[in-house]
Amino acid sequence: MPFTLYQSGILPGLPDRLVFEQDDITVGDLFRALSQRYGDEALEEALDDAGGVAEGALVILNGVIIRPPKVLATKIPPGSELVISALIAGG
Repeated sequence: MPFTLYQSGILPGLPDRLVFEQDDITVGDLFRALSQRYGDEALEEALDDAGGVAEGALVILNGVIIRPPKVLATKIPPGSELVISALIAGG
């Protein structure tokens, strides 16, 4: 069963919605697959220099924010919705 990735412009060059057919995949595996397909520059805003999730990026799996350090190791269950977005703050 596929899962769906939504992104709000934090991954330049990628569509806003992608459907993936892979099973047994982690968020880290997904980032590696996106880098191979779209190039490292597509992930520049989402990943930091050490390869972790950037401070300005937010990863949400099925409505729950995934917090570091477990973001990249988090498995994406079939049928899930994964959102990668820029962190927005205001007041």
